[in-house]
Amino acid sequence: MNAEQLQKTLHASQYAEQVLGLHQIALEQDYAVDGFQKSLSTQQIQQLVYDNLLDIQDEMAWMKALRILRARLMFRWIWQDANQLTDVVTLTRELSDFADVSIVAAKAFALPPLIAKHGEPIGYHGDVQDLIVIGMGKLGAQELNLSSDIDLIFAFDEQGETNGRKCIDVQQFCILWGQKLIYLLDHITADGFVFRVDMRLRPWGDGSALAISHVALEKYLSQHGREWERYAWIKARIITSGKDGDDLLEMTRPFVFRKYVDYTAFEAMREMKAMIEREVARRNIADDIKLGAGGIREVEFIVQVFQLIYGGSKLELQDRQCLVSLRHLGEVGLLDHQSVLDLEDAYLFLRRVEHAIQALNDQQTQSLPTEPELRQRITDTLGFTDWD
Repeated sequence: MNAEQLQKTLHASQYAEQVLGLHQIALEQDYAVDGFQKSLSTQQIQQLVYDNLLDIQDEMAWMKALRILRARLMFRWIWQDANQLTDVVTLTRELSDFADVSIVAAKAFALPPLIAKHGEPIGYHGDVQDLIVIGMGKLGAQELNLSSDIDLIFAFDEQGETNGRKCIDVQQFCILWGQKLIYLLDHITADGFVFRVDMRLRPWGDGSALAISHVALEKYLSQHGREWERYAWIKARIITSGKDGDDLLEMTRPFVFRKYVDYTAFEAMREMKAMIEREVARRNIADDIKLGAGGIREVEFIVQVFQLIYGGSKLELQDRQCLVSLRHLGEVGLLDHQSVLDLEDAYLFLRRVEHAIQALNDQQTQSLPTEPELRQRITDTLGFTDWD
């Protein structure tokens, strides 16, 4: 391994140091492939996951293999970030691809034991039901950061029941399926975790059923969907399940993007902005580069307000990715060119700072450190002469 680049990586991340101590031989083999110089395509990431999980039947062995692969990839990504061998858009796309493939693999691994116990889930019209996994937030937009949790919603097409000896209804089957998927990715073992899973964006939030039918979701959004949920569903993306998932996502679009310029959104957005500001003050998080004043959330908020108001009539504003929609705002004349450049510049800088903070200890935090030593590490990693 290149000694200077290795030194930069270990200076940027105490977590990388731990991974090197545990998996040095595997990391040297990974490095021998391309010197961590290249980006990984979606297909390469899929292949890595499938190769590492191939023919593993035992649950603990499966979880161990995926967690070790995650540690190896994290080391690679921190190396690339610390040595400026990648950029924010490439890195966040690769992280999101890994999350997608991990979810698909966990879903597939969780299914056979459920079928063996309960039979297949059959809908009222006789079709086998699939678990529709919807990625929300940064996962939905393929903008995951280095130590991000993943926001998911579980759904299925139609109610019914299983056809096995121990018969249960389709919703219960999908709940069990989703619970196992979460466990496979989120559970902390001696080898760590793959992704923390957050399910709070589902209809009715915590305490509600973990999986919802297409009809029930449609009814919820039309009768009870709140303004902040329109905001959340902008980034929604189907991760697993083909046609049923596409139909379900299509159903949510009129809820998110009203057909005409949506003036009712103005007041709702003002209220939401005031609520965010009150929360920042209450929690005293001025040093939070995501939620604090002038943070990542503010750039996203500016973009998404325009999306909610004009997205129904200007289809190009329906893109999930913040930077893509930001550029569209400039192209259609809703923001002036300089504002677009300033916001893009700020967003990319803040996302790099976010990665530098999270690389330190693989923790999901966006707070600037107060310790001089950690501040110096971040300053060095980002290539600045001093903290100020």
